[in-house]
Amino acid sequence: MANNNGADYFVSIHINAGGGTGFESFIWDGPVSNNTVQWRQIVHDTIMSRIGSPWGVTDRGKKRANFYVLRETAMPAVLTENLFIDHQQDLSKLTNSSFIRDLANATGEGIAKALKLPLKSSAQLV
Repeated sequence: MANNNGADYFVSIHINAGGGTGFESFIWDGPVSNNTVQWRQIVHDTIMSRIGSPWGVTDRGKKRANFYVLRETAMPAVLTENLFIDHQQDLSKLTNSSFIRDLANATGEGIAKALKLPLKSSAQLV
């Protein structure tokens, strides 16, 4: 759908599982544009600034992988893994509305920063 609609940036948001804890982000492990690398850096760092020390979330790093959703997009793409649903401390954060709000706001803010979108006043927000 993103390819067919000419999206500028693709962000795939996930919750991890499988015996770990923390936040990590991925870009494709093949050739990627400079924007892919730079925008992921901004998104990752913005998210971690909001959920890292304030919430005690471990930064698992900026990684590369051969995920279909990253490999097959025609635009810069990032995949975020937002904590582990099978880790009790992570799960307690994922069920906390304040944490979810911080994570969602940080994700949106990171995307906006990466794309250099102008800040809107609260009167412009719908």
